[in-house]
Amino acid sequence: MSAYDPHAYHIDSLIFYGCISVMLINSLLAHATDTWWEVFISQLERLNTRKAIIVRPVVPCGATCPQSVLTQRLMGSHTVEDLTSCVLDFQGNMARVIYRKKTTLVEPDVEETHAAALDYVWTNSRLQVETAPDGTTLKWRQLGFSSENLSHEFTEAGVLGLDCLVSSTVWHKRTSFTRTAKENFCAG
Repeated sequence: MSAYDPHAYHIDSLIFYGCISVMLINSLLAHATDTWWEVFISQLERLNTRKAIIVRPVVPCGATCPQSVLTQRLMGSHTVEDLTSCVLDFQGNMARVIYRKKTTLVEPDVEETHAAALDYVWTNSRLQVETAPDGTTLKWRQLGFSSENLSHEFTEAGVLGLDCLVSSTVWHKRTSFTRTAKENFCAG
């Protein structure tokens, strides 16, 4: 008679329910209507679903089993093929999401979320709108754009480019705050 492995059932259950969860997300990604697409994708991003499914290993809550034991159980499980299939389907769906974002036009005059994202970037740039000698407004050109027409500027990158610009702004804001805090508080 073999010794009872308390982790075996728990890990198999996690794999099974993890696979079912990923299958549900895949189904929702495949069948989300245009009306709810942006809301659904933003919720998935807010919950960091992509990282949870693709990057992080499956680790039971409060698990004390070493990672090598968990890996051995995952590799020896009959549901690994199902889990692999679910993850590959999810990766395919994420590729479609990225392509859709790349091909979706940035329209700050029409889409409130686009205008809010651009406003966030502009506000955090801490620049002031200036006027060129010829009387034209210099706002976005100060940030490196070649014109003030942002719909045209994001033609090639779409909403994906806007998302990258916002992420870059968030990162820069965080690092500059950390740098300022270190300068002010550690100068001692």
